[in-house]
Amino acid sequence: MLLCKVCLVLCLSYNFIKITKGADTKIPDYIHVCKRTDPKVDECIIQSVDQLRPKLAQGIPEINAPAIEPFYLHNLTIFGGANQTQDGFLANLYNFEISGCSNFQINSLNVNVDKLIIRCDLTFPVLNFLADYNIDGKIIFLKLQGNGKFKGNATNVQARTIMRANIVENGDRKQMKFNHMDVKVKVGDYSVVLENLFGGDPVLGKATNDVINDAKEEMLGVVIPLLEKEFSKIIIDFSNRITSRFDYDNIFPV
Repeated sequence: MLLCKVCLVLCLSYNFIKITKGADTKIPDYIHVCKRTDPKVDECIIQSVDQLRPKLAQGIPEINAPAIEPFYLHNLTIFGGANQTQDGFLANLYNFEISGCSNFQINSLNVNVDKLIIRCDLTFPVLNFLADYNIDGKIIFLKLQGNGKFKGNATNVQARTIMRANIVENGDRKQMKFNHMDVKVKVGDYSVVLENLFGGDPVLGKATNDVINDAKEEMLGVVIPLLEKEFSKIIIDFSNRITSRFDYDNIFPV
C-alpha cells in the first residue's frame, strides 16, 4: 500500500510539473523541474523527490496525495483460505497508523512513458505500526483469536514494484488507468504485540505473542503474500483516483 504509493507519488510529482506548466500556472517553488528529454530523467526525478520529502510527509493536495508521516489507513482486511499450512485466516486492522514512512530510501526508479510502466525499488529503514485489530483463524500451526490493540515495528523493509497502465477514452478525454501491479516485499526483522488475545488471557496471550515473534520466517512466509495481494488492490485504486483527474495529454504532453 504505502510502499507503493510512494513510488506513484514520485512519478506524479514529476508529471504535475508538466500539468502546471502546460496550463501556464505558476510552478510551485518547491518543485524541481525535470525534462522528459533529459537522458538521466530518472535520476532527476529521484533528486526532485528528495527535495519534496517534507511535502510528501505533509501531503500534496495538488495531486491528491495524502500525508505519509504518519500514513493512515482506515481498514485493511487480510484473508487466507485453507491449505497445507493454513486452515483459514481472517484479520481486520482498523485505524491503521504507520510512522517512519518519510524516511524511505529510493534504490532505483524507472519510468517507461511509451509502455506506461513504472518500476520502483524502495527501502524503509524502520516502520512503526499501531492499529485496532480483530483476528480469527489459524496461521501456520498457531491459533489466533481476539480483538484489541496491535502494536509493532519492522526494520529494513524492501519493496519492489512494477505498475502497468493503459489509455482509456472517456468522452473527449484520454485517461491513464492502472490495470496491474506486481509487488514483492521483504522484511529484515519485526516485533509485534497483539493485546487482548483470547479474551485477555495473560498466559495464552503472552505465549502466542512469543511464538509470533520467534517463528518469523514461517510467519512472514504466510503473511507477506497475503499483504502483497491486498496492497496491489489498494494501490491500483489509489492510483486511478489520482490519474482520473487529469487528461493523459496533460500528464504526458506530446
